Amino acid sequence: RVRLDEIDKYPPFSGRESDPVSLAKERTRTWRGRRTHYLTSTPTTRSGPIWKAWEGCGDRRKYFIPCPKCGTWQALVWPNVRWPKIDKTKTESADQIEMQKLAYYECNICQFHIEDHHKPKMLDAGIWLSENQTITGSANVIGERPETKRVGNHLNSLYSPWWDFSG
Repeated sequence: RVRLDEIDKYPPFSGRESDPVSLAKERTRTWRGRRTHYLTSTPTTRSGPIWKAWEGCGDRRKYFIPCPKCGTWQALVWPNVRWPKIDKTKTESADQIEMQKLAYYECNICQFHIEDHHKPKMLDAGIWLSENQTITGSANVIGERPETKRVGNHLNSLYSPWWDFSG
């Protein structure tokens, strides 16, 4: 197994040899049928190594969780993070939102204010879905996963149980 973290920040090559990701993968050639590569990073550009690795996956998955009110399954996305308008300077508003944990996640169907205390139960109920799959309100998965050796999982920090919506 090879685990490489923040690969978008690696240098493009190492001296006269290939790039660090290719070198690390080469080290696992002996274990062809049992090798696993874990590439993780915050994407920096569309041409970066992590984005290229994602596009090279035959099965790209996202984690879907149910809304605690309406049960709609959704992948968490940044545009749905909301906070109240506070009539102060930007810095004072940001401080108040962070200190009082005023930010929430808005369900894209029922507009329910999903708060941090909802997250653990939602995460426990979640499911990884491939791009060609959907899920019904009763948690029935529709569609097949592609048969491939290259599986990519997309997960942003909104899912972290140690991080709250207020930052």
